[in-house]
Amino acid sequence: MSSPGVCPGHNELEPHAGAPTWCGPCTHHLRGELGALPHLVARLLLEMENATSTGSEHVSGSKERPIHARERYSFCIEDIDGVLDSWATAVREDRHLTVARLARQGPRISASTTLLVTHYEWLIAEHPEPAASEAFGLEIRRVYQRATRLTRTDTVRPEPCDGVQCPRCDLKMLQHDIDWQGRATGYIACAGCETLLTADEYERWVKMLTAPLRRRAA
Repeated sequence: MSSPGVCPGHNELEPHAGAPTWCGPCTHHLRGELGALPHLVARLLLEMENATSTGSEHVSGSKERPIHARERYSFCIEDIDGVLDSWATAVREDRHLTVARLARQGPRISASTTLLVTHYEWLIAEHPEPAASEAFGLEIRRVYQRATRLTRTDTVRPEPCDGVQCPRCDLKMLQHDIDWQGRATGYIACAGCETLLTADEYERWVKMLTAPLRRRAA
């Protein structure tokens, strides 16, 4: 368990203010990771169809049968389904919802994700038990990172807007926003306070910052 006032997504030597458990940037990124899970499951299924067996990995606890490459993907899908289903069930019970649990895995993953995104703010910031908010975020991050490693989508990084400060928090943490596949969304996002700017808003902001320099140069 993290210390009071320390975001569990960061090192305790560099505390970030939580809200009350997760800091703003972590809250933003965890929402994106949660929403990306059904798409990652689709990628895992494609990888599973094209997988070939390998002798480099073994089933846990077994020294004889090598794990088939397809099993790595199926185990990850089952892990994602289990995490989403357990938290969706908890939300239905805690919030007295009448939404039925679906039997088939694919539709269940999509429905669980939709339910958790709908109640995300309550889960991540308003839950009466902060330990539950922390556990939820850590589990989402764990399965997301496992899935991105298996689908080789974990190396994508947003391009920073070097030298341009955020119009809201003044930190120089603006970056070109990307989706889970590494595609530009067209927005400029602040990694510090989560401010989102359209391309036009960003262009106007840069022009305003550079106006004094242009006047001096003239």
